Amino acid sequence: LSLALVVTAFAMASTRLAIVLSAAGAAALRIRYETADGLRVVDGVRKGELLRTALLRRGVSPHNGNSKLINCRGLGTCGTCAVEISGESVVSPQNAREQLRLGLPPHGPASANRRLACQCIVLGDVGVKKYDGMWGQAPSMLAPASAGT
Repeated sequence: LSLALVVTAFAMASTRLAIVLSAAGAAALRIRYETADGLRVVDGVRKGELLRTALLRRGVSPHNGNSKLINCRGLGTCGTCAVEISGESVVSPQNAREQLRLGLPPHGPASANRRLACQCIVLGDVGVKKYDGMWGQAPSMLAPASAGT
């Protein structure tokens, strides 16, 4: 591994840890998770949790179909947990890994509202739309709830 890669990984881990530590005792947050079948409200989310982790801990998968089994498990390399975050959501900025992955097919070009749930840190209430397709890339069709849970 190159020194720059190690330093970047350490900086990202340190940022996540700092956010989680500063969130201790914070009020519970809410995720509004929208699919083709309607809206599901996920309560009890803690500030500093990764969006993917927050959803999975509460029985909601950010993955469609087979991508529930075939994904990178939160490393930010496969793109199957891609979601659209609403404009009023309070989340961390995109990191370099996320920008790189979302700039590649089938997601590209990158969009500020298209996020990887595994790289997106919840800092406040969040509105999420999960689209259809293996990578959640079909922006015209929301995924059925059965594919997301």
